[in-house]
Amino acid sequence: MGRTAQRSGAIALSAVALWFCLPQIVAADDVTLRFPDGSFEVTGPLLSFDGLSYRVDTRFGVLSIASAGVDCEGACPSPDDPVLVRLSGTGVLADVLVPALVDAFARSIGAVARPLPSLTEGVVSLALIDPDDAPLAVFEISG
Repeated sequence: MGRTAQRSGAIALSAVALWFCLPQIVAADDVTLRFPDGSFEVTGPLLSFDGLSYRVDTRFGVLSIASAGVDCEGACPSPDDPVLVRLSGTGVLADVLVPALVDAFARSIGAVARPLPSLTEGVVSLALIDPDDAPLAVFEISG
């Protein structure tokens, strides 16, 4: 394998790995975040949750608050939910490139990329499943 091909492969796998670090996009339902001692509380639509912190649109503006330090009430996501990655691009991206990258990445970590039925025309959905059959991530790719 040539040096250019190795570099391209490394870049592609790095891009897939980076997508897993993106925040999970969640519905904008209201949540209340409160310190356990009750000294601080904010309420507002939940914008995203990345497993470590909540982004909430509050009367103070958009705040990022560490999930470990607050109690969440309302439409709170579970830290065990799989990450949702939504990508949009050309038809080749959705039909060929990203599914192949997700499949290659899944194999490299001992997981499997399984196609999911799509509810929207033109959207390719893939689930990244770990060896214990637990979902790690869901990719929705629109062309």
